[in-house]
Amino acid sequence: MNASIIIAAKNAEPFIHIALASALNQTMTDLEVIVINDGSSDATAEVVRRFQHSDSRVILLDNPQSLGVSAARNRGLDIAKGDWIAVLDADDAFALDRLATMIEQAEERNLDLLADNMLFRELGTSAAGHVAYPNDWMTDTRHLTLADLLERDRPGSEHPMFGYIKPLMRRRFLNDARLRYRDDVWCAEDFLLYAEAILKGAAFGVTNDPLYIRYWRAGSLSADTPAVHGEIARVNRLVAAVARRSAPGTLPIIRRRQAELDYVAAARAAKAGAFATAVRTALRVPLPVIIAKLVQAVRKKALPRAKG
Repeated sequence: MNASIIIAAKNAEPFIHIALASALNQTMTDLEVIVINDGSSDATAEVVRRFQHSDSRVILLDNPQSLGVSAARNRGLDIAKGDWIAVLDADDAFALDRLATMIEQAEERNLDLLADNMLFRELGTSAAGHVAYPNDWMTDTRHLTLADLLERDRPGSEHPMFGYIKPLMRRRFLNDARLRYRDDVWCAEDFLLYAEAILKGAAFGVTNDPLYIRYWRAGSLSADTPAVHGEIARVNRLVAAVARRSAPGTLPIIRRRQAELDYVAAARAAKAGAFATAVRTALRVPLPVIIAKLVQAVRKKALPRAKG
């Protein structure tokens, strides 16, 4: 078995060396590392070329203009030769035995996708970090259903949204199912791909080993902004459109999640002063949900006073 690691990178000069080193130093050596430089204005390409000069497994694709993370990854998927695809964000890293461990598990369990737990760390610090998801989520021996994915990726949870996972993916399954990232989606593109994979019959498993290291940094696309929350809400509507045909039983969960996502998106827009956007988004939220959320917020604000 071999693997293709796909890294979409835009203005990643300060940190992409960490991702590349973790990819090239894997205990499993039969791999290729495809980096798509997505219209960077810094020296990202030069950093990658330095690695390329010393290791022929590095492949660099240049986008003269930024096409977005989805289109960039799709360029990598289209030329990948590995039996397994491993997506790595340019500011993250793999544990050094990640590919060997996960490929062995995926083959033994006959899976199409296998997601590991994630270790969250702050970029540039030596802090140990914390594991993202609870044991019971990641030791489940069943194949994940769309309902599982939806329930674990709800806003306001004490855990990070489940769409952050970066599963190992069988390339043959992606190609046979004609699955690629949607070019018009720039945030939550992973979540949409996983939902579509499940709906196309993927055997999707999990493991509790925290082998993907996710670094937090200022300015990342996962920042808490109105645009990000609006895009996540839009992706949920895209999932609903697909599920309506092939998994109608999940629609109540999707509608509940949609109300929660739209509420959060409206609140973030209002906080940022984008009142027109806030009103348009809030009009999608059922009135009982708005009332329940407002009551919850008032109670939460009043609680410290009551204790004092």
